[in-house]
This record gives sequence, structure tokens and C-alpha cells, in this order.
Amino acid sequence: MCILDMSSYPKFNVPYTIAGVGAGVGACTLAYYGSHAYKSRLQKLYDDGIDLNNQTIEVDPVEKIRRCTFYKNVDIYTYYKQFFPDVKMLGDILYHGYKVSNNGPCIGLSFNDSTSTNENINFNWLSYSHVLEQVRYIGSYMISCLNLVPNKSKVGIMSLNRQEWTYVEHACYMYGFIVVSLYTTYDSQTVLNLLQKTSTDILFVDNVQRIEKIKSNLFDIGIKHIISMDDLPITDNNNSDIKTFQHVLESGKENLCPRPYFESNNIATFIFTSGTTGKLSLINVCEPKIAMLSHENILSTIKSDYERKQRARISGTPSDRHLSFLPMPHLYERMVLLVTFINGSKVVYCPQPEKLLEYYTVVKPSRLVMVPRLLNKVYDTIMNEAGKSKIKHFLIKQALQNEQPSLFTKLIFRKVRRLFGNEAISMFTGSAPVTPDVLHFFRIALNIPVAEGYGQTETSAAGTTTHIIDQSPGTVGSPGCTVEIKLIDVSGTNYYKENNQGEICIRGPCVFKGYFGDEKKTRETIDEDGWCHTGDIGEWRPNGSLRVIDRCKNIFKLSQGEYIGKLN
Repeated sequence: MCILDMSSYPKFNVPYTIAGVGAGVGACTLAYYGSHAYKSRLQKLYDDGIDLNNQTIEVDPVEKIRRCTFYKNVDIYTYYKQFFPDVKMLGDILYHGYKVSNNGPCIGLSFNDSTSTNENINFNWLSYSHVLEQVRYIGSYMISCLNLVPNKSKVGIMSLNRQEWTYVEHACYMYGFIVVSLYTTYDSQTVLNLLQKTSTDILFVDNVQRIEKIKSNLFDIGIKHIISMDDLPITDNNNSDIKTFQHVLESGKENLCPRPYFESNNIATFIFTSGTTGKLSLINVCEPKIAMLSHENILSTIKSDYERKQRARISGTPSDRHLSFLPMPHLYERMVLLVTFINGSKVVYCPQPEKLLEYYTVVKPSRLVMVPRLLNKVYDTIMNEAGKSKIKHFLIKQALQNEQPSLFTKLIFRKVRRLFGNEAISMFTGSAPVTPDVLHFFRIALNIPVAEGYGQTETSAAGTTTHIIDQSPGTVGSPGCTVEIKLIDVSGTNYYKENNQGEICIRGPCVFKGYFGDEKKTRETIDEDGWCHTGDIGEWRPNGSLRVIDRCKNIFKLSQGEYIGKLN
């Protein structure tokens, strides 16, 4: 599993204290009845029809290939195409959002950080037609004024989360340029290495101060133009190779171009990743691998995600709101945003992660998209607070003993729900493992459907997802409609496919096109039969769900031939 390392993410405080509870024993008496009522409600509202005791089925007894029982007999390479049939390229997504939202609000401009935040703040919502207009201006500028070539030219983006990031990304999707997304935490040398290795043509940055030390070096390695989202300092005003975002919009408006034709199997983006070897640190990465994802790769995951959600009746709607705070260069946040736009929903960007909780209370997101690091932060803060008082500790313990939320837990954890805006209707967590205790806590505290997913950059984030009605801990669910999975023996270990354990291999239209400039590593990752070898070790549980239990890279061979696990 390629893990999103949040270690460099700015810290924020969780202002949480447990309120005094006056309900006492009376509330405890309601716990049993509330719990069973909730469980009944969960089954009724979100039952997708899965047999919880048989979530997957073996479709090939020789190779022991498994699929979700929903998709036993479907063609995984075509089945997903029936969903959003008008969306054939990533550049079609905003148009679809425009249609289903009836040109509703698309992006909310962030509140003025110089003023104090409160729940009465109104956003300036940009409509889908306005966003599409900006995207077309940028795409037209790149093709008519900069002479970029569809299916060949590469466009770098290095910025914190903001609307301009989305404008440039979708302009590339519409006009056939390859998005090269850079983390703002990369050091200068890494930025130069990656841009040179990918032969990136132009670079968009949120401000030129970010690249001040290497500005001249960028032109030396082949960058033809730099475009700043913010206004330029006076010293750069006369540099013909550095332009402002406003200049791009104005020039593009005067030189509008139609969208060029290209195939859905063409490369849409380069994603920097550790590959199937483990965690990608966001700091001082010298040579991350460059995963190439096509339009079809990404669309297959988006449509598969919709198919699974509609079964459980939790698919997105135009009334939904998403708060974007995870790094946009990572595929996880990119996929979430694409799903948001295809549903015609709304987005607000949080460019200052230290103000995340303030944004939550104002934006009031409908769908919480999480990573374990953030969940752990909130969980640890609350449990530490509870540990300061015997009464608080007792109440928390009693609340978490329930299998499901109850009226008692709603009272105890009402401040947790307020932390996230108090209007969330579902939560999804991914990109790294989350412990069963933390997952159970948020199921109880938030009183909303919670799902967990497993996937990799190399599989376009596709893999497995838990079923909402499955509350069993420690698994990552069953494959989506674009995925089939097999486990293979891990040499020198006790992991054998005959025992339903082994390295997780994934096959389907979601499997990436390979690593840019690294054919050897590509062949090591994708075998001749199209299986992507993830490097993760999994186990099929008796109910057919998948559990991730180890990493191939965590196993070492000693000089005497014995294989051991890596010590943490």
C-alpha cells in the first residue's frame, strides 16, 4: 500500500472537552434500545445486498482469483462504462457536473483569514459554468499561446490546495496535456530532478517565492514558462518567461480553441510514488517512481466507486459539500475531487491546514474524507482528556462498549460531531491502515456510515472497500467492479495461496500504464498477464473479505537462510 505520509503536515489543535453529562443512569438505560434501533436503521438504509458471510467468490479455482460476489459474471473491463456514459474522458467531468447540478455552485472561495471565523460567514460560490469558462481559457492559452502539444506536453503544478490547482488540472484533462503534480514539501533539488526527468514544459506555482532559489535553474533544465497564481513581485514583472494567472486567463479568452481529440488510454497524469515498495515521504525524496495513469484508468475507478455507493444508497448529490485539505498531488485527494465534481457537488479548499478545524465548522462538509493520522489526532486528544477524570473516563468507556451508537453516545459525543461541522452524512478513510479501536470510536461518535478502502497509486486507487453494513474490524472489504484479486505465494515464508494468504495481486482496467522511464520496474510490478503485484500481503477471511497483514519488503532472509519479519 502506498501510504500518504502526513508527517510534514502542519499541526493543529483539537479544542475538545467532554461536556458534563446530567443524564446519568437514565441515559445508560437507553443504550441497549438505542443501539439495536441504530443497527436496524443501518441495515435498512445502507444494505447493499451483500451476503456478509460470503462477500467474495472464487472465479478461478486454479489461480484462486476472487471477485466480489456482485460481479461474479460481469466483464470487469466494460461493466463500469454503463455509469456516466457521457463521461468518456476526464475532461468531460466538469461538464457532467454542470448538467446534473443545473449549473449549480461548484467552488466556494475561502473566507478572508484576516477576519474571525463564525458560522454566519457566506462563501462566494462560483458556478460550474464559471469554472468551465476558466478551464477553457487556460487550456486555450496553453495550446494557442504556448504551443503545447496534446498527448505529449507536460504541465507541472506546485501549489497548496486552491481553486487554481483545479482549473489547471482540468484544463490539462480537456486539452490533452499530462499533469505533473509536485508536493510543496519537496526540496529544491528534488523539484529540479523530477521536472527534468519528466521533461516538463511549463510550471504553475501558487507564488514565485516558492521557487525563488531555483528560478533560473528551472529554465536551464527545460522549463519554458513559469506561471504564478498570485501576483508577481516587481522584480519579475519584466520577465517574459514568467506570467501571472490573470494574464493566462485574459490571453486564453482572446484565443479560444476547441478541445482536441485524443484516446481515453492516453496518459492523463504522472503521480510520484514510492511504488509498491512502501511509504512515500513528502520530504527530501530524491528519486520517487513516476506512475503513469491514463484517463481510462482513473475513470474506471470513479465509475466503480459510484456503482458501489449507489448500491448502498450513499452516492453523492449536488447538495453535498467537500472540504479539500489533503495534498492535491496525492491521488487520494485528486480522486475525491473528481468524484465530487462528477456528482455536481460543491468544494471549498483549505490552503492553510493549521486552520482545518475552523474550516470544518464553517464549511460543514457532507462527506468526511479522512486519513488515519487525523483520526488518530482527534481520538488521542479525546481519550487523553477523558483520562483526566474518572467520571469522564467511565462515560467514554460505557459509550464505546456498545456495538452501535445509541442515544447515550449521541449525548456523550455531540462535541465530536461539531468538530467536523455537525452535518456529515458519511465518512471514508483510506491511504493507510486505521486501527479497529479508532474506527469503532468514530462509528460510535459520529453516528454515520463509515467505510474503509484499500488501493494503490498503481491501481488508480482501486482495490477493495468495506460494505457499510459490515462492522467487523480489521478488514478492507471486497473488490469493486473493476477489480479481481488473487493472492500468490511469498517465497521463503509461510504465506501460501492455498492457506488464503499471500501477496495481493490486482487486475483490471484500473492498473496503471507503468513507471515513466523505468521499464525494468514496470515489468517487475505488472506481469505478462496484467496482474499488478502490490507488495502487500493479504489474507482472505472466512467471510470473503480481505485483510492486509504484512508487506513483502518487511521480510528479510538471514545468512543461514531463515526468513524473518522486520522489527519496528
